Amino acid sequence: MKEAVGLLTKYNDYGCFCKSPVKYEHTICNVSEARLFSDTNHTRLRFHISSNRFLAGMIRIIMGKLLEIGQGELSVNDFELYLKTKVTPQTIIPVYAQGLYLSKVTYPYLDLPNRSVFSQLLTAGVSFPV
Repeated sequence: MKEAVGLLTKYNDYGCFCKSPVKYEHTICNVSEARLFSDTNHTRLRFHISSNRFLAGMIRIIMGKLLEIGQGELSVNDFELYLKTKVTPQTIIPVYAQGLYLSKVTYPYLDLPNRSVFSQLLTAGVSFPV
């Protein structure tokens, strides 16, 4: 599974792992970081991924494929083949959304204060120019 996660930063077209790729002008996502962590018993997983954008269902579909690899139902080579050929898998079983959360959004061209300062300013009623 970790080997497959390591492939994610090497490709940039994720249309094969999208619920509805036709609704997008393009399916290019620049994944800058992808890592998989597990506890010592290998009973819990944490998947971390950073990208400039995400497509509909992309993370849930990727995680579903990673679990198939972990269960021996899909090879790492087949996983990479989807990324290389941009062909959508015949069966897509996204993982449930429970446990999935967005932890951070960064806008590189906006000089916004960090979250705690920003929250304090909002509760104090400070307005920001649009």
